[in-house]
Amino acid sequence: VNVPLPGGLGNTDYASIFNDIVIPVGRVYRPQLVLISAGFDIYHGDPLGSMAVGRAGFSYMTRSLVALAEEVCEGKVLVTLEGGYNLKGQRDGALAVLSELLGAPLDDGAEYFLSADEYNEFLKAGATHDAVNRAYQATKRYWNV
Repeated sequence: VNVPLPGGLGNTDYASIFNDIVIPVGRVYRPQLVLISAGFDIYHGDPLGSMAVGRAGFSYMTRSLVALAEEVCEGKVLVTLEGGYNLKGQRDGALAVLSELLGAPLDDGAEYFLSADEYNEFLKAGATHDAVNRAYQATKRYWNV
């Protein structure tokens, strides 16, 4: 599913894409394995990506995909590390993904694992931008979501 987006979208926007499009399509499609291509050029400080996603957004997307994998394919997940052009964004994103894969905070004391309250707030996220609404409407033509 392709979701074309304008620059500047952040954590809540991406959460709504996952809540309304990615996860529902995954439930219908029922893959044998969930592949996560973890790229961090959507990080809020990336000089080329023009998006505004932070640590919590990467955590939420990862946890959502892990939960989908547990639901549809016995928890089978494969993660590949892609790029990004901001070293802090690469670090924060990679640690957020690793923490969510572990299912617990990392031992370094940093806040990369989403709290239950943060996770539940993202679960409530609805479409916040017209581009997300358009993508949802287009997706509904092909998928029963």
